[in-house]
Amino acid sequence: MPTEYEEQMAFEAEVRRVAEAVFGMPPGGCQPAFYTGDPILHELDGIARQRDVTHLIMATVSRRLDKAKEDIQKLNAAEKIEFKRRVAVNKWFITREELNAEHIQFANKNNVKALTLESFRNHFFDGRDYIAKRRVGAFGSARNLRDGSITIDDKEYVELPMVWRDSARSSDAAIQLATIADRLRGGSIVVVVAPFGSG
Repeated sequence: MPTEYEEQMAFEAEVRRVAEAVFGMPPGGCQPAFYTGDPILHELDGIARQRDVTHLIMATVSRRLDKAKEDIQKLNAAEKIEFKRRVAVNKWFITREELNAEHIQFANKNNVKALTLESFRNHFFDGRDYIAKRRVGAFGSARNLRDGSITIDDKEYVELPMVWRDSARSSDAAIQLATIADRLRGGSIVVVVAPFGSG
């Protein structure tokens, strides 16, 4: 079982990885920052410098109000330093759990965006929103030939055979959709390639 310190370090690393996706940065584009000589700010959990804006990030698994206040004060101290570069600054306070009203109020007073990691991740891709829109949107040029609507019965689709291509093996093997789903749940990355119109 990981220690509290290991848990915090892993959370900070995940926040930086999500920040790189949210801000369209390459891997490693968001890194921790260390400051010497500042009485409040010793380190920042993440800093993502872009041409026109710098994103300052503090991340925590703690739900303590005093910890939130301490982290937000660090963000304010870093903001003063970053303003010297004459770029806009966004301050982010990312937590694992939902925050109480006191936390949110303190963050708002300091112009800090306080979000859970899940909400922050949704800045990059909101799966629930996509699924809701996907249900009422047309899928490419597919239409019901009877009435021209976008609602097509599942029986209208022709199932295509699927094969698993592994660069380490010389031959292809048949694979079922359930097996692909299991691999995705297990953390594998699967690329689906098919001829035009297969969707």
